[in-house]
Amino acid sequence: MRVIAAAIPKAQARGVREWVEETADRFRGVLCLLAGITIVLVILNILVLNIQFRRRLGRHRGMSRTSFLRYFVDRGFDAALAAAVFDYYHRKAIWGSFEISPSDEMAVLFN
Repeated sequence: MRVIAAAIPKAQARGVREWVEETADRFRGVLCLLAGITIVLVILNILVLNIQFRRRLGRHRGMSRTSFLRYFVDRGFDAALAAAVFDYYHRKAIWGSFEISPSDEMAVLFN
């Protein structure tokens, strides 16, 4: 209430219209500043999440395509199906040296 009470004499002295325009300009400035800060924080968040994802995939150790296929064929799965799964996730990875393992949880690894 003090702010309003202190502002009333200023408004009367300079005119209500000028006072309202100054207040609106300040308010717009604060809104622009907050919008800018929000955009910067969103971009930083995206960058941090991307870096974390890349590090997680970089630390991951899988098997070669041949070992992966042999693992599933030995357990009765079709070699073409195992090859399709390996190739799909190998293409989805960020770098070509990425290899998957039968014990990988794809939802955890790629999300």
